[in-house]
Amino acid sequence: MKGKQILVIGASDDVDYLDESYRIGRFIAMNGWVLMNGGRGGIMEAASRGACEAGGVVVGILPGSEFSEANRYCTVVIPTGIGLARNSINVLAADMIIAIGGKAGTFSELA
Repeated sequence: MKGKQILVIGASDDVDYLDESYRIGRFIAMNGWVLMNGGRGGIMEAASRGACEAGGVVVGILPGSEFSEANRYCTVVIPTGIGLARNSINVLAADMIIAIGGKAGTFSELA
């Protein structure tokens, strides 16, 4: 049976909500859910670190085509090479979306 896939979205350069993002990532992993995100820095990296340190699975769905773009806490990396169009993949693959802070990219993902 498929476990819950929780998408955490937020800006890659956001430093205002890193502690909250870390705690949310940890919470996701401690419940046995899969954390999904854009795989990069800021909010995504903080949530990834929280989930990874709690023994969870972290899926980073990257806008670019290089595995090296992923933050070091991603346990599964999916480089799409389709830029911001990857936002639709993120949303369609998630059972739930948690938005933290964010800018234009985050808001377009929510829309």
